[in-house]
Amino acid sequence: MDLLFIAFVCVLPCNAQFVDDFDYPPGDTLANHWHSMAPLGNLYYMRITDTGLMFPYYAGSGIGRAVKLDTLGPDGAYAFFSYGGVSTGSLYISFMLKVSGASPAGSYFTGIMPFTSITAYGRVYVKDSSGHLAFGVSKSSELPHYTRAEYQKDVTYLILLKYEFQAGTNDDLVSLFVFRSPVPYIEPDPDVGPEGAGSGDIDGAFRFALFQCYEGNHPGAIFDGVYIDDHWNNYVLPAELATFDAEVIGDRVMLRWITSAEITNAGFDIERKTVSSAVWQKAGSVKGNGTTDEQSCYSYTDRPGSSGVFNYRLKQIDFNGNFEYFELPEAVTIGIPDKYGLSQNYPNPFNPVTTINYDLPSDGIVTIKVYDMLGRELKTLVHEMKTAGYYKVQFNAAGIASGAYFYRLVVSPPARHKDGSNHMNSGEFVAVKKFTVLK
Repeated sequence: MDLLFIAFVCVLPCNAQFVDDFDYPPGDTLANHWHSMAPLGNLYYMRITDTGLMFPYYAGSGIGRAVKLDTLGPDGAYAFFSYGGVSTGSLYISFMLKVSGASPAGSYFTGIMPFTSITAYGRVYVKDSSGHLAFGVSKSSELPHYTRAEYQKDVTYLILLKYEFQAGTNDDLVSLFVFRSPVPYIEPDPDVGPEGAGSGDIDGAFRFALFQCYEGNHPGAIFDGVYIDDHWNNYVLPAELATFDAEVIGDRVMLRWITSAEITNAGFDIERKTVSSAVWQKAGSVKGNGTTDEQSCYSYTDRPGSSGVFNYRLKQIDFNGNFEYFELPEAVTIGIPDKYGLSQNYPNPFNPVTTINYDLPSDGIVTIKVYDMLGRELKTLVHEMKTAGYYKVQFNAAGIASGAYFYRLVVSPPARHKDGSNHMNSGEFVAVKKFTVLK
């Protein structure tokens, strides 16, 4: 079983106001899914591309498709926020953008809008300056402020607009961030801004809008993966998981996974549960490789200690305590052993607790006892009827002196009389192992 995980799929913040990865049919118009602002009969609708954009560790990367902003003619469309309007705090609006061409005059192509007016606020611009791109921002219709012209055409960037609501009048602020590489955990200084003091404020943000050629000099661009939140959230997964699979060998489950890149990855907890349970239990852990852009291979062997059907997942944890789950989609089945077995205890030597595993290919009365080297019985660990399967039992040597001891397994298959009572038949299985207590 070889399972592919898309690393950029992550749990979205519960208070995200708006998310769209444009997972619509290729060639479809955005107006079929958003609200159109285009004139009736418009021939220049923004259309859905064949594929989406990719940006390292961004949540919307590689999901769905994208929107093509063309230079042929005007179009506009908007979508309402998920949970109503916003008029306090801050909005963080992030998206991927790849620009193929822009006008030296520059033009805005996206922004937020109030409930009824079509005036755009928090406008994001792009312009061509001697063959390079500069990105800009304005709160409303005032002149935009731009970054330096240091960005390349046909390269995917992550753009983030921050709109800050202030308590007074005409004092809201806008800032612009442009990222070439993964977004940092802590909000950095913006590339442009904060700007906007002294110009008109939005009367509540209710909608997100995209524009094409509204000013006649619109750029040609691909727009994808828009996320709107009320706090800084870099949507970074510390580990980019490429594969995760499992193989059953007897009563053991061999888990293997590969990461194609890692950022501050402290490691993985391996968690297990039976399919009938809702409670996950930690089975073990594996140390991560910190930060690396190289492929890393991991494995972990788990022994649940019984037959059954199990689910597994990885809890990836970064150095800051953030974590993400990757679940094995298919359950793992551990069947019935084909022969009796008594395993060497682990750990050995031990102090004070060790685990003993044993296998039953059929039902039987199981007895496990511990003896000293003179054959004197010290403790009975198991003495009961067991069904076929894999089992384990722990032995605590507290109160027992250091030295060598042995444990003995006896399995007596029951036979049933006609009256329904049980008695022992002669087919007993017996096995003995030695262990060492070291204090």
